[in-house]
Amino acid sequence: MIRLCIALSVMSMAGTPVHAQADNDKPLTRNAYRTAAAAALPSVVTVRVRRVQEYSALDSRPRGGDSGSGSGIIVGADGTVVTNAHVAPDGTYDIVVVLSDSREFRATLVKKAGDTDIAVIRMTEPPADLVPARFRDPATVQPGEIVIAIGTPLGLNNTVTQGIVSAFRPARLGGNPYPHRVIQTDAAINPGNSGGALADLDGAVLGMNSYIRSGGSGSIGLGFAIPADIVQIVAGQLAGAGGGQGWIGLVGQDADTALRRAFRLPEDARCVATTTVEPGSPAAQAGLKQGDCIMTLDGQDVQDADSFQWTIRNLEPGAQITLSVIAPGGAAREVQVTVGKRGE
Repeated sequence: MIRLCIALSVMSMAGTPVHAQADNDKPLTRNAYRTAAAAALPSVVTVRVRRVQEYSALDSRPRGGDSGSGSGIIVGADGTVVTNAHVAPDGTYDIVVVLSDSREFRATLVKKAGDTDIAVIRMTEPPADLVPARFRDPATVQPGEIVIAIGTPLGLNNTVTQGIVSAFRPARLGGNPYPHRVIQTDAAINPGNSGGALADLDGAVLGMNSYIRSGGSGSIGLGFAIPADIVQIVAGQLAGAGGGQGWIGLVGQDADTALRRAFRLPEDARCVATTTVEPGSPAAQAGLKQGDCIMTLDGQDVQDADSFQWTIRNLEPGAQITLSVIAPGGAAREVQVTVGKRGE
């Protein structure tokens, strides 16, 4: 997995509706890609990041100053931009957003979520003519659909490449289980495309380009984008719209045949086997232990570890949940957990 930035590499929901369905049956003309690019380009930006320089007390010469660039998608008329978390590094940095018409605006980091590799930045003095992206529900997308990728690979802003949706894949971002499948595409994606748009032929954004798989440092046609619905949900949370960021301090894995036998469960039973419980976390305070198997959450059967964590993530901190839990060889018990806040 290769991050797509160079050295580094809310959401106002109004104005960013989910596009219900593209017209996939209209004929492909010589102007189809040009029309798609013209529709999507105004909503895609270059994100330039430069470390704030520090000066030596002895000679006043600047230190640091390393910089990099990535891409971003305008999601709010107030200057809100969503990008990858790995484009917006920790520390003190100057952030500049460059629009498709080359105008530049300073921005600040609002918040980022490493577990989904999504960050929100906001222009400090946005212009009045920003064009927020239109998003399309990825559930309406099928493999084989033609797409374009827009971003700033290797510093070349307003770059448009073309390909298809190759597949939908499970993924891990930054070593973390990702809650939903990502979109695989063969559209050329290279360092600097991170945070840019994967759009359909109507110019509606299907996902945010995030990483590639490659034997070297460039594209071999294996690019991956975070689906638009996940981008919108997480960006809304990070921008302060509420609606989630829950955490209970528990890591689990899907139950395999051996685990089901250890727990004396039916062969087709689904559960999340707890592998780690952080000391002092809400899960620990509720009495959950390593080796417990979680069967239900508020009466609903759990499906797998990733969807369980995604459900927890989208709960409000302070919410009360009930987990049905089984210890190895033991009887089922119910555990009441008060959801904490992610990052605590």
